[in-house]
Amino acid sequence: MGMAVSILHMHDNKWFRTVACLPTLLILFWLSPARAQTNAEAFYNCGMSNLAGGDCAAAITNFSKAIELEPGAWLAYANRGYVKCKLQQYAEALCDYEKALESDPNDEILRNGQGQCKDGLNDYRGAMSAYDKAIELNPKYAPAYSNRGRTKYIIEDNAGCVADCSKAIELDPQFAPAYYNRGLARIDLKQFTEAIADFNKTLELHPGERVAQTYFFRGIAKTKANDLAGAVADYKTVINLNPTNEFARSNLACLEEALRAGDPHGFID
Repeated sequence: MGMAVSILHMHDNKWFRTVACLPTLLILFWLSPARAQTNAEAFYNCGMSNLAGGDCAAAITNFSKAIELEPGAWLAYANRGYVKCKLQQYAEALCDYEKALESDPNDEILRNGQGQCKDGLNDYRGAMSAYDKAIELNPKYAPAYSNRGRTKYIIEDNAGCVADCSKAIELDPQFAPAYYNRGLARIDLKQFTEAIADFNKTLELHPGERVAQTYFFRGIAKTKANDLAGAVADYKTVINLNPTNEFARSNLACLEEALRAGDPHGFID
């Protein structure tokens, strides 16, 4: 399963942070004939160790050294692209993925990464094309459906987002980003009870990831579903997790004021 990254964009005067899945790390060792490890292999393997330890800067340095010594090392390009995409260096990451794709144009993980980069560069048509290709290459690759659903949400194809994320969940019921993205689309579709269920599942599957934003959007859904006490609790949780979240503070203040005034529906509408 891939790792996740979030992208901030504006929708209906609120900041919506949608989640897309970064491609799975391609391989943990160098594919080479049985022989002594070369310097390029050593740098590549160091880069993988850096990445596993969370040191992205060192990983990029070591993957770059591997490429300098062996320019055809497509795995080093692919994993350097992964790291740069994770750091939201989308233009550079896209160059790396496309270099890797020269060696293997029919790899769905590389196509998924290419789509992620194009998403980050707001090239949504290009991203959709890359995800379409990934799905064509492997119709059971859940991250590509989830990512394509995210892109459809951004371009306001909410029904399409729900369909793609539902397919991702069908293929991998433990894939939390698909529940999260589907929940966002369901808010826009006014399917508030279903959105709440999706956010609940997100928190159940990955309580350590995207916690604040999941509570925030669940608070919106609960407000719309007239669960005002639940919405207040969710906004307070967001503020406890991230005291600088002005959106949660604003929504909480407006909701509490409406409750004090005895007119909560004025805020809900």
